[in-house]
Amino acid sequence: GGGEMLAPCGPGAVRMEGGYGALADALAKALPEGVVRTGRGVARIVRDGSDGSDDVTVHLEDASSTPLLARRVIVAVPPRVIAASIAFDPPLPDDRLAHMRATQTWAGDWCKVVATFSAPFWRDGGDSGVAQWSRGRGSVMAVSWEAAHRELGEGGYALAGVNFGRVACERLHA
Repeated sequence: GGGEMLAPCGPGAVRMEGGYGALADALAKALPEGVVRTGRGVARIVRDGSDGSDDVTVHLEDASSTPLLARRVIVAVPPRVIAASIAFDPPLPDDRLAHMRATQTWAGDWCKVVATFSAPFWRDGGDSGVAQWSRGRGSVMAVSWEAAHRELGEGGYALAGVNFGRVACERLHA
């Protein structure tokens, strides 16, 4: 048992009341209604520029969706994912695409799992939910922690875990 319940990642770890989604919700509320859209994949980004503007049209993966028009677009995914999944018109330069494809995605070969529970049963025995284990030198390593707290307004209780191997650990030090 034991461990830091609210700072499983070590001293200075930060948790937000309501989870990190509360931050995105607060930022979205400051924008005009309807301009933030989530849960939709982007297929293509087109910069027309024919009228001297930098206007952009974003085409979603769902072809039945109306394309989105914008002055600017922020793509907040790893470069390697952008290069593999979004088409650009005009196309990005070959050297930029090559660099994006070569950029390692942090934790890209990790597996994260979150399990939710109606009660924090691990606390009954005085445990924090923090655990670390390995199956031996060079094998898979796993870390888990308490990831949600009703007491913090997060709607339930959860344990989260990350599994990674020797190769992932070596990349952390590169």
